[in-house]
Amino acid sequence: MGAIPTTSTHRPAASDSTASRVSDNPTCKEAFFLIQIRSNQIMAVSENIRDVLGYNPSTLIGRSFSELHAPSLQLMQEELRSQVLPESGQPLILNFFTTRGSLRALQVRYDWLVNAADDIKMLILSDSEPAANPTPIQETLQRHSPANETTSALANLPTASGLDETFLSKISHQLRSPLGVTLSSAGILSRYEKTLSAEERQDYLNAIIDSVRSMHLLLEDIVWLGRLQLGAIPLAPGIANLPALCHEVVEEARSASGKPIPILFTHQPQHIPILCDQSLLRLALTHILSNALKFSHNGDSIQFKLSCDDAHAYLTISDHGIGIPEMDLKKLFTPFHRGSNVGDIHGNGIGLTIAWHCIKLHGGEIQATSVAGHGSTFQITLPLSHSPAKPDNR
Repeated sequence: MGAIPTTSTHRPAASDSTASRVSDNPTCKEAFFLIQIRSNQIMAVSENIRDVLGYNPSTLIGRSFSELHAPSLQLMQEELRSQVLPESGQPLILNFFTTRGSLRALQVRYDWLVNAADDIKMLILSDSEPAANPTPIQETLQRHSPANETTSALANLPTASGLDETFLSKISHQLRSPLGVTLSSAGILSRYEKTLSAEERQDYLNAIIDSVRSMHLLLEDIVWLGRLQLGAIPLAPGIANLPALCHEVVEEARSASGKPIPILFTHQPQHIPILCDQSLLRLALTHILSNALKFSHNGDSIQFKLSCDDAHAYLTISDHGIGIPEMDLKKLFTPFHRGSNVGDIHGNGIGLTIAWHCIKLHGGEIQATSVAGHGSTFQITLPLSHSPAKPDNR
C-alpha cells in the first residue's frame, strides 16, 4: 500500500452551521468515505457525517483521513505487520474528533480495496455495537452490498503476476462511478430514511442495486479476461449444433437488452456440427451481440448470418448503429479501450477482448469493419474441428 499515513492532531475546521449538529444520537449509525490509498485523501463522504462527527462534508474533501482521528497504535501495528489494509470486513476501533472537541469511538471497516496506481478504498464508520434489529433498508443494503455480490468474483481474480499496474488502474477507474453512486445513495438513505417517501426510498435503493450489479458484472468480466490471458481456462470441447447454439444466444441477448431491436438470424444448412467449448463460444457471441444491441438505435435491426463449408463455419454480425471511428478499430480488442464516439453509453471495454480470446482459443479468427455513423460488421471464422490454441496474453 505504500507508506503508512501520518497521523495528526490537527482537526478540520467546522462551519458554525455544522459545529452544533454533532450528536451521539444512536439512530445515526454509519458514515461512508472513499479514500485514495496512496495519498490518504478523502475523495467523497456521505452527508450523514454531519450527524456522526459534525463536519460539513464539503470541508473534508481533499483532506487527509488521518486528520479525523487520534493516533492509533492498533492501526500502526496493523500497517507494519502486513503493509496492506485489513481484510474486508475486519474493523478497527479509532477515536474520532468531533466538532465539539470530544472524541467518539467508532469502528472503521474497509469494505473495498482496489490495488492500483490510483487505488481507492471504501470505509464505513459505525458504532462499535451493531444495531440489534436492522431496518428494512439496512437489510436490503446488506443483501446487495458489493462484498456480498462480488466475493466469489474477487476470490477468483488472477494473481498479481498476471495483472500489471495499468490494468489494475483501469479497474479502479471503472469502479469509481458505481461506488460513488452507492456511497451517495446509501448516505442519503441513512440520513433521510424517515423523511423520504416510499417511492424516493425505492429509487435510491434501486440506484444502489443497479450500481452493485454493474460492479458485479465488471468483476465477472475481469475474472474471465484474467483467466483467459493466463491460460487458466482449459477448453472442454464437445459436439454442438451451431445454428441451435446461435439461436439460443440470440434469444438470450435480445431478452437481456430490453431494446426493441430485432436480430435477424439466418443460417444454411439447418444442421452444422462443430467441435467447440459451448460455454466459451456462447460467451464470445453474447458479448458481440450485446455490443451490437447497445450501440444500435431503436428501430434499427441486426443481421446475423451463419454459413459453412467442409472445414469452417462463417458467422457475420452486422448492425446499423453508431459505428467505430477508424482510429479506434486498431485498438478494438484491447482491454478497456472504448470508442471515442460512445458518449455516455455504458460499458467497460472488456467484452470484445473476451470474445477475441474465446474465438482464438477455438483456432478461429475475428475481424471488424466499420464506418463511424454507419454501423459495424464482425466476421468470425471457426474451424468445425480443431486443436486448442495457445492463450494470448493480450
